[in-house]
Amino acid sequence: MIEKLMRKYALSDRGAADMIKACFCVAFTNIVLMLPVAVLYKLIKDMMDNALSKSKLPMYLIMCLAVIILMAVAHYIQYNASFLATYTESGVRRISLAEKIRKLPHSFFGKKDLTDLTTTMMGDCTQVETAASHWIPEMIGSLISTVVISATMFIFFDWRMALACFWVVPVSFFAIWLSSGMEKKPPNIIRRQCLNWKKAFRSVWNQSRTSVLTIIRISIWKVLIKRSKMLKSRHSMLR
Repeated sequence: MIEKLMRKYALSDRGAADMIKACFCVAFTNIVLMLPVAVLYKLIKDMMDNALSKSKLPMYLIMCLAVIILMAVAHYIQYNASFLATYTESGVRRISLAEKIRKLPHSFFGKKDLTDLTTTMMGDCTQVETAASHWIPEMIGSLISTVVISATMFIFFDWRMALACFWVVPVSFFAIWLSSGMEKKPPNIIRRQCLNWKKAFRSVWNQSRTSVLTIIRISIWKVLIKRSKMLKSRHSMLR
C-alpha cells in the first residue's frame, strides 16, 4: 500500500505513511461528527417514550460536553495529520525536485523557456499538495466513515432510517460512473447521449406505469366482481 502511494503521488516513505494516517483521521472525525445526531436521537426517543425526567438532564449535559471536547480533539488531530504533514512532505518534494534540476545539463535549459518551465513545475507541485491535503484524505476517509456509520445504523438503529439516509450513496456513484469521461467528449455527442438516456428512461417509465395501471385495473375489476357475487348471493338468500 505504501509503495503504491509512493509511486502514484511521488511521496517518500514518511509521506505515504502520513497520508494513510490522514485518511483514518478524517474517517475518525466524520464518525465523531455523527455523535451529536446520536445524542439527539436518544433524546427524541426518550421524549416519545415519556421516559425523559429531570434525573436524566445531567447525563445529557455530560454527553453534550464530552461530544464537544471529542470534536475539538478530532479536528485538531485531523488538521495536524492532513495539513502539517502534507506541507512537511511538500518541502521534501521541492528539495528533491531542485536536486533533480541541479543535475540536468546546461543545454537542457537553453532549449526551454525558464519562466514557462518554472510555472509548470510549481503549478504541478501545488496541485499535488492540494490533492494530498484536501482531496485524497477526504475522499478515502469519507468512504471509510460512510461504511462504518451505515453499518452501525443498520445494526443498532432503525434499518428503515438507515436505508433512507444512505440509499443516495450507490445512486451517486452510479451517476458519477455514467458521467465519467463526458468532459472529454464533444458537446454534440454528450447531447445525443443525454437524449438517448432520456428516451430510455421515458420508455421504461411508460412501460412500468402501464404495467402498474393494468395491475390496478385488474385488482379493481376482481374486487367489483367479488362484490357483485356477494350481493347476488345475499339477494338470493333474502328471496
